[in-house]
Amino acid sequence: MPLKAGWNDLGSWDALWKVGEKDKNGNVMQGDVLTHNVKNSYLKATHRMIAAVGLENHIIIETSDAVLISSRDRVQGVKQVVDQLESDKRSEAILHRKVYKP
Repeated sequence: MPLKAGWNDLGSWDALWKVGEKDKNGNVMQGDVLTHNVKNSYLKATHRMIAAVGLENHIIIETSDAVLISSRDRVQGVKQVVDQLESDKRSEAILHRKVYKP
């Protein structure tokens, strides 16, 4: 029996934009975010404010460890960034800024 469930596994930042609640400019924003002339973008701030001006179709993710900025259609390239972090033996590839140990 066919079922149209509208499935999305939310496996990417763009997928989160697609299912997120959008403002009048098509932006999905979480946290402390200010925008001017920004359209169809996903902006998530977890520790600091994000201020974005004149962007369209971008992903901006701010965490305590790093900031990711990418066009929505190229955000899957983050894997190459992680590969570069690993090849440079950067701690960011395996550890968060704050580590909890028992």
